[in-house]
Amino acid sequence: MKKFLLWLILIIIVGSVIFYIGWTQYRLDQDMYGVIYTKTSGYFEEPIESGHFSWSGWRLIPGNLTITQIPSSSRSISIRAKKTLPAADSYKMMVIGDPVFSYDADITISYSLEKGSVVALVSSYGVNELNSTTWFLAKDEMVRSIALEIITDYFIHKDVSASKDMISEDIKGYLSTQIKTYFTELNINDISMTFNSLPDFEIYSQAKKSYEEMVELKNETLADAILQSPEMITENMLYIDKLQNYGQLLSQYPILLEYLRIEQAQ
Repeated sequence: MKKFLLWLILIIIVGSVIFYIGWTQYRLDQDMYGVIYTKTSGYFEEPIESGHFSWSGWRLIPGNLTITQIPSSSRSISIRAKKTLPAADSYKMMVIGDPVFSYDADITISYSLEKGSVVALVSSYGVNELNSTTWFLAKDEMVRSIALEIITDYFIHKDVSASKDMISEDIKGYLSTQIKTYFTELNINDISMTFNSLPDFEIYSQAKKSYEEMVELKNETLADAILQSPEMITENMLYIDKLQNYGQLLSQYPILLEYLRIEQAQ
């Protein structure tokens, strides 16, 4: 009986040690993904997460298994989107008053890493504990830059019939979808925005149409004038040729210029 108890205690101790050694999730810091690499089998296909149980027997081999930690928590970036719509100054000449043809918004985008992309970031792009901060800072700037381009595109092609009250929700959905197409490795968790000013879309659209009609009319008028006055064009060309001939003659015989001055003086 005593021998059985000793063996049972020994088995429990050995089992506990084996369990502890192979308990990979225990070695992760809070809010981290862990990418497992073993010398015997390479990278695991799925990352482990803090707060989710994970165990691997490969860690029982000394020096065989390493874990690269990458933050899984959400990051937030702030963006000031302030810009004038294209050709605003030209279009303003077509309307009375001083309409607003620009937008100004404060935007916050929260994002985190897509779990399915974590292993590739480590195995293919070399992201690790030492350079992950730099990688995320660079990603912040990339998301900020692309978001500004997306917002500009939204306002240029926006349907003017849409209600201004719908713009905030509309652009948040548009931003989220478009950013995801550029950065498939990211989850867009939340987008919040506050508009300080919005363009008068309907007036802008009407002014643009009036301006384009004016330019078209001007071009048509100029074309008609040219077609209806061929004699004037011919006369002007002959006059230009005559001036060019005079210039060449005076260049070859500069004494003629002095002669003309004497004649004029008399």
